[in-house]
Amino acid sequence: MKKQSIAKVKGFCPNIDYSFNTMANVKCEKVAAGILTGMGRDGAKGLKSVRQKGGMTFSQDEQSSLIYGMPKAAAESGASQYVGSIRKLPQWIKS
Repeated sequence: MKKQSIAKVKGFCPNIDYSFNTMANVKCEKVAAGILTGMGRDGAKGLKSVRQKGGMTFSQDEQSSLIYGMPKAAAESGASQYVGSIRKLPQWIKS
């Protein structure tokens, strides 16, 4: 089996936008995706793709994040259905 080559995006290989965009191409009504604490904006666009295709999306809130870059970008872009403490994650997934 030939290994798939993934090009660097914004200096990272692989990156979370690539992963989320791949997930958005499957049956998204069965997909839950989220962004937890992290630096930068990686993941916001891909997470929005998952949400637009019917997946459940979430991001961690500022109060419970060590670094609020990635979750903030996701929340501000409208990619996250749910924003809050990761302690609420089981509740969001059950809904």
